[in-house]
Amino acid sequence: MHDINLENGDRASVTLGLVGAVQWGSIGNQKASAAARRPPPPPEGEKKDPSVSGLQAKVLASKKRKEAMKEAMAKLRGRGKPVDGPSE
Repeated sequence: MHDINLENGDRASVTLGLVGAVQWGSIGNQKASAAARRPPPPPEGEKKDPSVSGLQAKVLASKKRKEAMKEAMAKLRGRGKPVDGPSE
């Protein structure tokens, strides 16, 4: 047989390379099995209206966020908590 002389540094790098390859393979299998167990995403609450342009959709979303913020502020005020005004 061939007599291979490896220095300590070479032995360590070969060993670490083999260990890393084995661990990489086992991690890849875990990721695939986790994706298989994941349930499908829930159905969307609101369907997108194809007749609304991108800008109109942004404006509508902004209005919805502002309305939700107003409701949250009113709820906090109802509980008696101090609320600062909007930072505009």
